[in-house]
Amino acid sequence: MNLRLSISVAVALAAFTLAIACSQEAVSPPFDQQDFGAASEDLPPLRGPDGDGVQLEIVVFTSPTPAHPGEPRFGGTLKVAWTGPVIRLDPVTTHFHTFASEYHSAAVGSHLFESLFRWDEEGTAQPSLVETWSMSTDGLQFSFGLRRGITFHDSSPMTAEDVRLSLDRWKSTGSTQASLVRKFTPSSWLETPDESTVNVSLQEPLPSLIDLLSQPYLTPYVMPRSHAFRQARRSVKDLVGTGPYAFTAWRPGESVTIERFRDYVARPELASGYTGEQTAWIERISWVDVNDPGLQIAALLAGEVDVVDGADLSAYGQLNDDPSIQILRGLPGNRSLVYLNPASSVFQKAQARLAAQAAIDVAAAMGAMGDGELWALCPAVYWCDGPLDVRDGEDFYGGSGYERAGDLLAGSDYGGETVIVLGASDFAWTAPLVPVVADALRSAGFAVEPMATDYLTYGGLLRRSGNYTALIGWYGHWAGGSPLTDPTLNSTGRLVAEHQELIELRNRYAIEPDSVRRLQIVRDINRLRLELATSVLLGTFDHMLPATKDLKGVGLFALPYYANAWLER
Repeated sequence: MNLRLSISVAVALAAFTLAIACSQEAVSPPFDQQDFGAASEDLPPLRGPDGDGVQLEIVVFTSPTPAHPGEPRFGGTLKVAWTGPVIRLDPVTTHFHTFASEYHSAAVGSHLFESLFRWDEEGTAQPSLVETWSMSTDGLQFSFGLRRGITFHDSSPMTAEDVRLSLDRWKSTGSTQASLVRKFTPSSWLETPDESTVNVSLQEPLPSLIDLLSQPYLTPYVMPRSHAFRQARRSVKDLVGTGPYAFTAWRPGESVTIERFRDYVARPELASGYTGEQTAWIERISWVDVNDPGLQIAALLAGEVDVVDGADLSAYGQLNDDPSIQILRGLPGNRSLVYLNPASSVFQKAQARLAAQAAIDVAAAMGAMGDGELWALCPAVYWCDGPLDVRDGEDFYGGSGYERAGDLLAGSDYGGETVIVLGASDFAWTAPLVPVVADALRSAGFAVEPMATDYLTYGGLLRRSGNYTALIGWYGHWAGGSPLTDPTLNSTGRLVAEHQELIELRNRYAIEPDSVRRLQIVRDINRLRLELATSVLLGTFDHMLPATKDLKGVGLFALPYYANAWLER
């Protein structure tokens, strides 16, 4: 490294260190002090699935710090670098306005909030705020008995009314899960016969309901009624949940900070994923905006941060050779793709979309992202080597070459309109793809304007569909690993061309209890998604999470999860 570069990095890190120090001085905002009344004390005791009484364990954080390496210990501040700025944190309103902050809200929210059911380490729905549950013989009624003694971070008790209002607010959003619930439930779908019971009514059996309520992305988290009563398009500023961490501060453009919630009531089962006994070993977690992939890595190597979320895959070799760094890899990982804007005149019809799909060499695009050990070609819409690994329609995957793309384009209605290829220039998982995709489309005969902008501008441009024609994007297996969560099947026409047959297949999957018939539905979806080029699927890649070696116990079964993790220092 030459002297000028050394000085530049040193100055940048010094400024970054000051920003982190300032972020730790944040003061907690006042919580809503409305009195919601005490929970009923004369309810019958809750019963577990075997009929035995349920003993709730209240965790009091008074244990001394263990002295032995490898054992969890309390204390410390975890600093996570990611690309910002955070635009919104409300897990409901983010989906209405822009998906630029959906990852931010999900990553932070998974520590603050809980839902009726959540994923375990295997991605299976397990009870979280629910103690008992049952389904009627005709499949049209579910009854959920809530855990008692649960309080929100503002000290108000959690009741069935909080759950009802939270689920109603979530149901009005544009997520695929909420869309399915709207499809199969009446407008008045929830009843609360007492403070600890929520009953769900369906218009027809929906065996996937519990799965829909447990997904870790765009999740139906439970909030206090004062927050959940708001219209879904009105963002909640003070985030109040029941999770192991409580919201402390959000400094826009700088950081988001949460701290251990000392009155958290853990479940008695062994921890697995988001479920079971959750323990906030780490005292404080701060996600710090660092809007340069190179500076993120430099900050990690200098010890200014502990983790980089969204790290540049091309830095894998450098990080792997550093003895102070561990590389955690979340599998099956994430999917890169190109959204073809259905609101643009260019991609309203399938022929031009097929031309774009044929033009993009997927191997070349993924190669631009970084080390080949971290990515793979995969024509399975719902991930290769998984339970829904089917390859129907794979002849349309991977790119057929410029000549074939040109022939398809010549037979389309394309009239020479400019294709704006939009991506975030300061986000390592999108920036390398903008020039590759733009060059490929140009070579096929499209008029192309690449538009790589900073993340803030990118988020603003997404709010109007007329600002882009093709969008570089990605999502994780936890956000699109099945038809129940597939963001291209949310029936809103958002980002992808609407196709009624695909929506009907999604609906059939949600109500089909037989696994063999479900897999056939997935085959049909896989084939149609590729034959119609509703979006251009690129490759899959590991969720690479480089961290200092003193961080232990991180969960990577979905988004990075730091409850149950600890710092050995």
